[in-house]
Amino acid sequence: MSFCSKCGAELEENSKFCASCGTSVSSEVSTPSETEGVSPKKKLPAFLTAILVGNVGVNDFYLGHIGRGVFKAIFTVFGYIFYASGLGCIVAADDLYGDTGTIVLTAGCVLMVHAIVFLIIPAIIQLVDWIKILCNKAVDKNGLIVRDWV
Repeated sequence: MSFCSKCGAELEENSKFCASCGTSVSSEVSTPSETEGVSPKKKLPAFLTAILVGNVGVNDFYLGHIGRGVFKAIFTVFGYIFYASGLGCIVAADDLYGDTGTIVLTAGCVLMVHAIVFLIIPAIIQLVDWIKILCNKAVDKNGLIVRDWV
């Protein structure tokens, strides 16, 4: 049994190209070793950061997924801004009368809906990250599997 030296896919006998990545197969064929494809990053810090501060993307920064971490951080910050603004409008609407109070209350409710949307998206991604880490499906920026706990 032989494997592609570039992507590690199993090669058919006498094949000249890898069926997965299209790389030309040389006469030298490599076999995967036990540590090939395993990230030097550890599962325990990735999992703990995903649980404790995963909604702001700290686990993504640890694994090298900077863009995804920034996305989660921005969404979370905007979610909390919308939440605080909405809560302020709802509290302020109590002191206002007539149409002004209704408008401020409506604005507060709209801001709260935005807050829920902006906070739920990173939370769902965070939950998926937990599952991927526990099931050995999490990868670092180089595409290597995060497998070892410590």
